[in-house]
Amino acid sequence: MHHILTIGIDLISAVLILFPIVSVFLFFSHPRSLKWTALSTLFLLYLCAVFSAVGFPSICTLTFDPSIHWLPLVDVFSDPISYLKNSALNILLFIPLGILLPILWGDHRSAKNILAWGLGLSLTIECLQLFTLRLTDVDDLLMNSLGAILGYYLSKVLLTPAQPTENPVHSRRYRRPLALLALALLLMFTIQPLLSSAIWEVLLDSPLWESIR
Repeated sequence: MHHILTIGIDLISAVLILFPIVSVFLFFSHPRSLKWTALSTLFLLYLCAVFSAVGFPSICTLTFDPSIHWLPLVDVFSDPISYLKNSALNILLFIPLGILLPILWGDHRSAKNILAWGLGLSLTIECLQLFTLRLTDVDDLLMNSLGAILGYYLSKVLLTPAQPTENPVHSRRYRRPLALLALALLLMFTIQPLLSSAIWEVLLDSPLWESIR
């Protein structure tokens, strides 16, 4: 319950900071449709939610304490139930990535690009977890990438693109999802933890906290 509440407060912080600024920027700098702007903002909020869920270092809690699990599939034999549960969560966490990228950006409609994004984002998270008290695990990298690929094929079957396919060599928009990723990383490392702490202080001092404990 506490973990879910923490993610919720992190998302509220992200919305308060990002939604007014990013929505206006996306709409006026590259006017397309309200749907495309809303989905781009949703993509950014999704990245913030992922960073909050996996344990992201912040400017307030930065600690270098590496704990690395190099060998894949070892825990499936020692604790299969826990391993399958953790693997399922890691797969589900990255399915939205594989869905949103090809919908929003026409130059990301290939399994190769989505796999590269899944691997790259997961590797970024695992490396950043070296600066937290969490475990850096190669199994997470594999399952996250699998989730991104599953999301990609779901998007091909279920959903309609918000933007026509473009050649990534001739399109500046090829770099835009990377810019949104960089913005999410910067937000979650600097401003968001401070705002989340302020919200926690208000919540802990309110009568509402007693009812949800």
